[in-house]
Amino acid sequence: MKADAYGTQSKKLDTKKFDIKEFENFRDEFLADFPDGNFFLHGANLYLQPFAIDLTKLRVARSGWFLGEIAKNRFVPSQALAMGLRKEQARFSVELSDADAEKYLRGESLFFDGEELNGKELQDKPWVLVCRDSHPLGWARLVQGRLKNQLPSGWVIRA
Repeated sequence: MKADAYGTQSKKLDTKKFDIKEFENFRDEFLADFPDGNFFLHGANLYLQPFAIDLTKLRVARSGWFLGEIAKNRFVPSQALAMGLRKEQARFSVELSDADAEKYLRGESLFFDGEELNGKELQDKPWVLVCRDSHPLGWARLVQGRLKNQLPSGWVIRA
């Protein structure tokens, strides 16, 4: 074991035993710049830790930055990942007007009429980082000209 700058004892986790190829595919396809760290898979949930720490005998609320869930051979990004990114870090992002941002926060899908996003050719069903004033609001999937809202139900404004 080795002590870090904070005096915390940690040991290197063997990330080779975790199969995170779905996240790596998502990262390569949809994220332009992503920080390094130690990936930790807890069940189907993937976390990023700044340094490896052994939490095997501890109960913790979150063991790092919750990146998303690996389910059915695909990666589903989390709201925490969206909120922790800058607009420039997403390959596909869209800036919303006040009216569209309000619709998005109410859980509605939005129309999208462009063939390009951030100057890039669109592919089949890309994950899009939805922003207002360059601040992320969450994720959407672009499907047949509509931005399908991926905002968690607990974050939706009910009015």
